[in-house]
Amino acid sequence: MRLFSKILMLFFIFCFFQNSITAQEFYQIPKQVFDLYEMTGVKANYIDTVNAFEISQFITLKEYKQFLEDVKADSSKQYYLQMLPDSSIAKTKDVYEKYLNSKKYEKNPVLGVSWDAAVEFCKWKTQKNASSEDFYYSLPLASEWLAAYRYLNKNPIKNDFNYKYSDLLLTSVDEMRFALDLNNSNDYQFIFDNVNFHKKDEPRMNRRKRIAGGNYLFEQQTFFNDNYCLFSDKGSEYVSFRIVKVSKNQQNRGISYNQQ
Repeated sequence: MRLFSKILMLFFIFCFFQNSITAQEFYQIPKQVFDLYEMTGVKANYIDTVNAFEISQFITLKEYKQFLEDVKADSSKQYYLQMLPDSSIAKTKDVYEKYLNSKKYEKNPVLGVSWDAAVEFCKWKTQKNASSEDFYYSLPLASEWLAAYRYLNKNPIKNDFNYKYSDLLLTSVDEMRFALDLNNSNDYQFIFDNVNFHKKDEPRMNRRKRIAGGNYLFEQQTFFNDNYCLFSDKGSEYVSFRIVKVSKNQQNRGISYNQQ
């Protein structure tokens, strides 16, 4: 009887680890109040507030491969191929396959993931943690990335921001930058965290997504550059992504403005 109990326990442990998702380390970012110009070079007469939140380290190749395994098992071949990292990150097909299949790179940040695929990853990870109904996962807004970068670098906290790889952001490129304030027809409000969940038939220029932070190829001097972006279906060898936990009860996620 004892032997049977031990075997049953080992079976449950095996099942648990088979279905569990690799633990992701999150940075705890307290409420941040800062001048937008300090971080972006954009001249706006606002003090900017980002409420407390949690943001992860870069998603590793190992965790992303767990996502791909589930996709391959439960979805169409076409969808699976769309979720794969962009093959342009490797010089040859052999190098690309070695990157995906070798355990050598599994602890490194996953590269070449498109914005479209990263958003699907967030949905998958949220579903995998369905036992917790308090939050969901998302790509970071530009304001969240800036707040995290600012806090982590003003405190002695080791981090992976603005170093080897740039970050995918949820925020879309909006060349207008300003929108008419509906409460005052003569007032224009600065737009920072513009998010466009584009439709498939939208013009390609409407599917540009911001990336932030420097990488091993070049250093980014300011963090608000319309040329620093990727089309939503394209990945890059110098861009990875991270996620934030978002409370389902949270209102006014991202930046809020208070005139000086």
